[in-house]
Amino acid sequence: MAGGGIDVTAPPNSVGGGVVVFLFGVSDVIEFFTGAWWKPPALIVFKAVCVTGIVFCGMQLRGPKSAGESDDMESGHAAEES
Repeated sequence: MAGGGIDVTAPPNSVGGGVVVFLFGVSDVIEFFTGAWWKPPALIVFKAVCVTGIVFCGMQLRGPKSAGESDDMESGHAAEES
């Protein structure tokens, strides 16, 4: 980087993820004032879209699985064959 400045560019997914989490917070404020997460009916749709966005951003952050990677989350290692 020229001039010794700080690189302030953020990955596109982090900005999108921040927006989705902010919008989910807005839905929580609406829920607080309405008293239920299903009233008004559009609120449950709004929350579902936010949760889908959060899951999508998490999947993008994790990246693709490699061919030898296991689904075993306990050990954190790929399954060993005997």
